[in-house]
Amino acid sequence: MLRIMASNGTAVLYISHHMDEVLSVCDRISVLRSGRMIATRDATSSSESEIVELMLGYKLDDFYPEVPPSPNEVVRLEVRDLSHGAISQLSFRAHKGEIVGITGLAGMGQDDIPYLLAGGRTHLDEQVIVDGAPVDGSPRSARRRGMQMVPGNRQRDALWLDATASENLTLPFLRKFWRLIRVNRSRERRFAEETLREYSVRPFRPALEIAKFSGGNQQKVVMARALRQNPGVLLLHEPTQGVDVGAKKEILSLVRQAADEGAAVVVFSSDCEEVAQLCNRVHIMRYGSVTATLAEGEISEDRILALSQQSALKK
Repeated sequence: MLRIMASNGTAVLYISHHMDEVLSVCDRISVLRSGRMIATRDATSSSESEIVELMLGYKLDDFYPEVPPSPNEVVRLEVRDLSHGAISQLSFRAHKGEIVGITGLAGMGQDDIPYLLAGGRTHLDEQVIVDGAPVDGSPRSARRRGMQMVPGNRQRDALWLDATASENLTLPFLRKFWRLIRVNRSRERRFAEETLREYSVRPFRPALEIAKFSGGNQQKVVMARALRQNPGVLLLHEPTQGVDVGAKKEILSLVRQAADEGAAVVVFSSDCEEVAQLCNRVHIMRYGSVTATLAEGEISEDRILALSQQSALKK
């Protein structure tokens, strides 16, 4: 439709972080960095790596981290015949050190699952098992069992926007800093500084309001807060949504780091490329149920997309 509009004389301005879309749809590509125009290139003579380098101001090495080695046999998360709302008899496992992807076209139910698992429903009746123990469906039970979730909408569901980066990072750890009747601010500040440095959050200003950080750095704060709690199960809903390409690479490296440290990581995403490049196993959903599963050696962006579309057409 965009091409038809352009051929009929309409000027189309297409704004996106998705390189494949920009390169396939556009005639010319202009790159912005820090609010300034950096360069304009013809799409037909440009490559993804060239555009990304212009966006970042430096050359980016391999974008995606290596897929974790085949996980061991320790099951950290088991979901048994979970049904609620649009979700119907959902069952899957995630092992220690494994990254599992759950994907599908929009509206197929994958966006609801992390919230159900992490505390969106009570009385799960032993349908969700973490490290051999049932989670009752409350947020408190999920956290006690070692489950952490990073929501897709960080500003609505994960951040205290009127507070500083330090306050957002230290919320789950306030008992560590509590002395008599008040918080020990110096200890809290040291913890925040150490965490911001470790997770490469920029700018390095713990006292700055979190709302003044970029989307990518806000997401790194949310990821850092979850990872600092040493999760056994890490649920990620659209973990790189609305972040620039440099922050995306750093966030995906953190996902791989969590798996390397023994967490079972489950990524709920509609980004077929991201899921294909990141995961050991991929479950594809159709209308609330898993209709296909791809194991190592079978996973590719094209296969995920084809199976997602086939599932939708079977309705």
